[in-house]
Amino acid sequence: MVTRLGPLPRILSVILMILTVACSGTQEGCSRGSQSSSVAIPKKVVSHYERRENKPRVIVFVHGIFGDATGTWTCDSTKSYWPNLILTDEAFNDADVYVAGYDTPFVGNTMTIDEVVSNLNNRLQADQVFEHRDVIFVTHSLGGLIAQRFLLTHRGLAAKVPFLFFFSTPETGAQIAALGRVFSADPLLEAMLPGDSNAYLLNLENEWIAAGFAAKRFCAYEKKAMRGVFVVDRLSGTRNCTNQTPLPINEDHAGIVKPCDRGADAYLALRNAIIATPVAPLPRKFEERIVTREWKSTSMNVDCNRTTAGVAQAAIALDPKYDEQVVSIAAGIVDADNINDPKTSVLDKPAASVRVSYSFNGRDKDFLGNCPGGGHGTVLVTFTVRQKVEVR
Repeated sequence: MVTRLGPLPRILSVILMILTVACSGTQEGCSRGSQSSSVAIPKKVVSHYERRENKPRVIVFVHGIFGDATGTWTCDSTKSYWPNLILTDEAFNDADVYVAGYDTPFVGNTMTIDEVVSNLNNRLQADQVFEHRDVIFVTHSLGGLIAQRFLLTHRGLAAKVPFLFFFSTPETGAQIAALGRVFSADPLLEAMLPGDSNAYLLNLENEWIAAGFAAKRFCAYEKKAMRGVFVVDRLSGTRNCTNQTPLPINEDHAGIVKPCDRGADAYLALRNAIIATPVAPLPRKFEERIVTREWKSTSMNVDCNRTTAGVAQAAIALDPKYDEQVVSIAAGIVDADNINDPKTSVLDKPAASVRVSYSFNGRDKDFLGNCPGGGHGTVLVTFTVRQKVEVR
């Protein structure tokens, strides 16, 4: 029979069991909170890339309390490591893979969520994680709260996050945290206390809603109890996940993020979300260029002691491909011969079609009354056009 609370010996047993399972056999990770310095920490316990090939997207795995960058994601039976499973799956071809790690020892922890976020940001900056076009967070338990607080703290980065996938994240807290607080002053446990009395989680939820981030939220929740106790129940694990029907996974709190093969429900859930959310296209970059286009009238004749005048309608075609705009217009009389006093004036504001007035006089007859003849001129209108040209 599944229960939320139990006698004190049972509670102690469950808490100890959860702490043990969180490490999933990585004794190096379990020993980080001890005083011994003789145990070497394997490289994968700390933040690291599993693939770094400057892909347009990066998938960031964030573990939960008492977990680490290795054991949290490793199947107990096959030793399959989820971040490695995706490396040869074509659905993830456009993604690098990054596994975040942060200190969360069994005893002696003094780091709050906000301090973990600050530490995580330091590591993400150093590893240039947000140099990628898209950043996707895959989180387990407390890791989901950390990812949310990270984006609320560094809101300028949120636009790069198309979605987060929460696996058993205690959005309204976890009963087991209340039990753990009886035996530990760990501030991370305090942040996961259940109920309306948890001001931290209430504020986190309100801030997230008010931020209006475009990032989608996908959720999966555990269906198996750990020795009779659900660590994160369905209501807590699925709150505010409105972009899909929350996915039940027939695993306990630790096993939900330990897919043993590519057919596991957790693996397929992430794969489906990736396929449904392709990488955002590169933002188009443009530069402005200035070009000129000319319009000419037909040649117009004028006799001696006569004036040729009128209004011409000058027009050019603009190419919508380049979002062209006329910025200025100049007009004059060209190809002229035997004329005096040429005048032009643009009557309209700059546009693709304008009216231009013009006039010019023929030469005067000489004192003998002779006319040189052959007076003529052409109206030339020069359009200055601004283009936006895509830079590739």
